[in-house]
Amino acid sequence: MLFIYAALVTDRQKFKNLEAYEISEQSGQGKASRIQFAAATPQALLYAVFDFLERQGAFFGLDGEVYPLEPSHQLNLPSAGDAWQAQPRFGTRGLVPWPDFLNCVTVYNREDWRAYLEAMVRMRFNTLGVHVYTTTNQWAESFLSFEYAGAGHLAYTDTTATNRWGYLPQRTSRYGMGGADYFAGEVFGAEATTQARNTFEAEELAQRLWAEAFQYAKQLGIRTGVGFEPYQVPDEIYRATPPESHPAADSKIPGSRIDPESVAAKDILEARLANLLEAYPMVDYVWLWEDEGMSWAS
Repeated sequence: MLFIYAALVTDRQKFKNLEAYEISEQSGQGKASRIQFAAATPQALLYAVFDFLERQGAFFGLDGEVYPLEPSHQLNLPSAGDAWQAQPRFGTRGLVPWPDFLNCVTVYNREDWRAYLEAMVRMRFNTLGVHVYTTTNQWAESFLSFEYAGAGHLAYTDTTATNRWGYLPQRTSRYGMGGADYFAGEVFGAEATTQARNTFEAEELAQRLWAEAFQYAKQLGIRTGVGFEPYQVPDEIYRATPPESHPAADSKIPGSRIDPESVAAKDILEARLANLLEAYPMVDYVWLWEDEGMSWAS
């Protein structure tokens, strides 16, 4: 059996980078190894521990952690007087999951979000950014639903019963090759969607779920950002805008549903930003995305 004595130390004065750390062997008597993990901050100290585990053969990914099947008879340790020193190459490291596919955060429940964020920490990611669609054909997602002029809109969050890119609505009981055995009900998706009774409840449950996820990310030292495409509005909101706010044929913004210089567009943007900050007051960044069609058309 292998024994190791570990000392965990934070020393802000020793490191210039807040995420820097070092792992060194300390001289000691007896057969047990003495290792010191020193870092600028508690977050960097955690990174040092994960670095050490990886050097012992562990692998950390989004699906979880994997450890060697065969037990090691010798630890991989730094040489005496030659500490392992490290700091991230990039100050911002993270993920931008697109929440409009069934193999993404769209179908996450509370426990899935927590596992995802904890995996990010083990991989030393520090930023999570999310783009939310609020576009035509009732593809506006519930995570940033809003109201304008008294009108709401259908919250379209994917399940196996919805219709979007790459798949068609189908009962899970009809999946072939044993696939049906993996599903508890006929519809698979986030409980915030499948248990909602109407579009307004879908909005409330989804935003409550994401708010909890973003708050947990903050506790883990992960910065968060969420945003939308301001030139695109849901069909129902578009119908509630006055005709004079609709863009002319020679609009300077190709593909825009509303004239960005109109009063209605400014009111809508204020409403959307206010709703975003009310739903997610803990986010670090608010992103305004240029929609995909603009890049191709302009």
